[in-house]
Amino acid sequence: MAKLTRDSVHKELLAASIGTRPNEAEMLLGMDLIQTHQIELVAACLQDEPGQTVVPPVTQRFAASVVAGLWPDRTDKERTRAEYWYHEYTLRYQAGFGSPSGDAAQIETLRQKIESDQRVKLVTPAV
Repeated sequence: MAKLTRDSVHKELLAASIGTRPNEAEMLLGMDLIQTHQIELVAACLQDEPGQTVVPPVTQRFAASVVAGLWPDRTDKERTRAEYWYHEYTLRYQAGFGSPSGDAAQIETLRQKIESDQRVKLVTPAV
């Protein structure tokens, strides 16, 4: 099992789950999921946190940096910036226009995809 770090685990698992050509809606769902769910790893494989198997949710700013790093078109300077995703998430979902979590079926599908990764034991909503 490849070694991960606390800063790379969300990016690695999300990249493996969303495919190579995600659209904005999928990226925002991914951003929402890693902010609202904890990930329990099968084994302690975080280089910078030996013995740790539970990865807590991240902040909105960190989630924005994760999806910016995953945007497939690296020539798209707007969408490769964390500020773009932070703003989009805030504008679309925190300004009263809904929430990616409101689409429970899509969140559940993404959760199952991440959970099917051999490195992951369980993905659960954070308490």
